[in-house]
Amino acid sequence: MSGSDTQEDLNAAICQYSELLAAQLHSQRESLFPPDASKSMRKFTSGEAAALLGVNDSYLRKLHLDGKGPSPEVSSGNRRQYSAEDIHNLRVLLEKTARRPGDYLPGRRAGDHLQIIGVMNFKGGSGKTTSSAHLAQRLALKGYRVLAIDLDPRASLTALHGVQPEFDPVDGGTLYNVIRYEDPVPIAKVIRRTYIPNLDLIPGNLELMEFEHETPRVLYRGNAGLFFFRVKEALAQVDEQYDVVVIDCPPQLGFLTISALSAATGVLVTIHPEMLDVMSMSQFLRMTADLMDVIADSGADMSHDWMRYLLTRYEPTDAPQNRIVDFLRTMYGDKVLNAPMLKSTASSDAGLTKQTLYEVERSPFTRTTYDRAIESLNAANDEIAQLIQKTWGALMTDSKKKRMSMLDSLAAAGTPPAPGSMMSSNRALRSARDAVDAHHVWELDPADIQDERYSDRLDPKDVQDLRASIEQNGLTEPSLVLPPVDLWRGTKPSQAAKLRPLSNVSRSGANAATAPAVTGPIPGIVQSRRK
Repeated sequence: MSGSDTQEDLNAAICQYSELLAAQLHSQRESLFPPDASKSMRKFTSGEAAALLGVNDSYLRKLHLDGKGPSPEVSSGNRRQYSAEDIHNLRVLLEKTARRPGDYLPGRRAGDHLQIIGVMNFKGGSGKTTSSAHLAQRLALKGYRVLAIDLDPRASLTALHGVQPEFDPVDGGTLYNVIRYEDPVPIAKVIRRTYIPNLDLIPGNLELMEFEHETPRVLYRGNAGLFFFRVKEALAQVDEQYDVVVIDCPPQLGFLTISALSAATGVLVTIHPEMLDVMSMSQFLRMTADLMDVIADSGADMSHDWMRYLLTRYEPTDAPQNRIVDFLRTMYGDKVLNAPMLKSTASSDAGLTKQTLYEVERSPFTRTTYDRAIESLNAANDEIAQLIQKTWGALMTDSKKKRMSMLDSLAAAGTPPAPGSMMSSNRALRSARDAVDAHHVWELDPADIQDERYSDRLDPKDVQDLRASIEQNGLTEPSLVLPPVDLWRGTKPSQAAKLRPLSNVSRSGANAATAPAVTGPIPGIVQSRRK
């Protein structure tokens, strides 16, 4: 056996290689970003700023000439450049005179719930972290208040945002410190501001693995409680401070991923369109479904707003990839996002300096290469932003907006909902908005249904059955509701008016034209979807 082949202790070898690599990476980081330097966002051209704001470049020029808003940096060629902070300040200025609320600050309105997006896959190399980083940054640049959470112990998302996971998170500083079983800290203590306005970060590092090791021990002792709610409960502490949370999940189905799934309102699964990746995803989905069944049996609510598949590192000229893409679209339909993230050398080159495509300057790249990559990123991320807005009910036609205003009138005219009632929860409001979208305007609290409030037209046993059905399935057929709660099953407004002398009948139903005029507190038509 030669000297180079002599046996060595595996643990010592791994430790040596780990320390050598970490030292080299740290040295590279210090050469790119000196110890006293902090990472900053590049400047944006006036065209880029206008595109982010959704206005014309000429309008930005007019604002500058009129002395309104922040003053851009003007180069020797009379080119205007805006910082990310300038763009945010312009959003605030333009929102004050916007025709519709949310045109320039598209975040949550009253009643909208926090969107928690879990980005995940079972297989490394699927573009999960790249997708998470670009999604978080794009949403922040578009005016959303975003919290990015690195739940992957490899901490690539953390490194992309200028934090060296081996050195920077002193005394913890990861989500583990918030969700650990002994002496958890408030989540506010681990949140870091980034160099992009509206984007905060909770870094990750190897410390996150402690949660994977501790949870089995605590479960064995029987005092873990509902461990899968720990991430959700932690985020509840800052619910009002953000519009969107983007979680970069580990590439395995451990306790961290399960906790993130239990907290998520939206799930984004990244897919590299190769057969081995699709086969791996099949196992991931099967295992996830089995675990979610166990969690649901423990009493967890696993409902979510949306789940989508994002094609990553896609090469349109690759025939086998196109066959895989066709296969996935045929099978999953519109659950596969229309816009894929294309494979590009621009993304790889940006990664060499631990930057995203939104951070790097355009000049070092071939113009067509950069533009093609950035356009695919924008299209995919903006499609996700539309999903968020749809969940909040912001993408409505004018007729839908009128019906939504009727819901606001109902809330203003009626008695405020009791704590714990269906209308007092975000989910109930989403159900109410679904009802508005289906030409209905009210949501019923089944706890208010009392036998004595019903006309003798209904058999008491039918009333009891109806109440039980509503509690279990929600309302599955149109019903007239009058204050105090008086429900007529399967009744249209015009027919209800004939059955009883009613002074108040909703005009939102199918036969609203024949219904009496609305006066006083407005009753409504209730309709929920069967679960």
